[in-house]
Amino acid sequence: APLVAAARGVSGKRLPARVLAVQPMGMVNSASPSSVAITSVQFSPQPQSALIAVVAPDCKVKLFETSTQEHRLVQAFHFAGMQCYRAQFSPSGRKLYAAGVKNILQVIDVPTAAVRTVRNFGGQIAKEKTIANFRVLPSGLGLLFCCGGGKLMMISSATFAPTAELQMNDAAADACFDPVCPHIMYSCGGSRVYTWDLRSCTPLSVMEDHGALNCTAVAVSKQYLAVGSDSGFVNIYPRPDSGVAQPYPQPLASISNLTTAVEQLCFNHDGQVLAMSSSQLVSHLRLAQIPSFAVFKNFPLNLITRKVQAISFSSDSKYLAAGTDRGKVEIFRLKHYS
Repeated sequence: APLVAAARGVSGKRLPARVLAVQPMGMVNSASPSSVAITSVQFSPQPQSALIAVVAPDCKVKLFETSTQEHRLVQAFHFAGMQCYRAQFSPSGRKLYAAGVKNILQVIDVPTAAVRTVRNFGGQIAKEKTIANFRVLPSGLGLLFCCGGGKLMMISSATFAPTAELQMNDAAADACFDPVCPHIMYSCGGSRVYTWDLRSCTPLSVMEDHGALNCTAVAVSKQYLAVGSDSGFVNIYPRPDSGVAQPYPQPLASISNLTTAVEQLCFNHDGQVLAMSSSQLVSHLRLAQIPSFAVFKNFPLNLITRKVQAISFSSDSKYLAAGTDRGKVEIFRLKHYS
């Protein structure tokens, strides 16, 4: 039985398990496809915005507007000599941060399209060959970088100066923020998941991911914590109360529909869908219904015939985007939320 009553979509009904009502909406970047693999896609966090940021290592970051009628290119930013691998919106949707293989951060003001280039970071970030593994804090006041040596570095989004350094005993693979208590962060690496209080920058707990040798992805909803590993397994646990996890918990469920390393893991806005993907095999994208933990049998089937490199839900879950190794971003409408 679920720990908390399941959230409901716009229809007022729980999302049915097993079969997903989904409609392919074409290629969102058809007006300007990439010649190389897509490495990052993210919808704007603002419900009234239809923007999606698309990144590929061709020195370009592109903004597209999506709708049920058409998709159009809004803006393309070219950063000469800088291969970008990731872009993240600020919580307000007004800023877009992009980073890649160089120790450079591009800050895009979305309304005006003005760009600020940030260099010469202090602390561990200055030693990194790439700073693409980053997240924007839920407050919007800073950015978090997963760095080498198990370090998690935070910088101010106003001054871009280092504000804190957290130390793991494992390589930092992924991180996410608690939707109920945004000052709580989860990071994973090795066989463990770390929980942090960002107010004091102290660890709250360390838990072993059951059966895992190398955790590769972590995601959290209001009810559950999901951890993916290099074996392809995704373990799902109750969301830790106040961020304090048991050291050796047993998962509520283990999803084994992927057979290679889990690289992308995310819940939709109401926690009824968990998306997981691996870029090592064709069509290795799966969606699970929560809280049944059952994988939808009718997705993706033949809807995606390439390797999935990046995934993102829109803020209202009306859309799911999947970037592929052939430079295309496929978009799907989830009818339950439309």
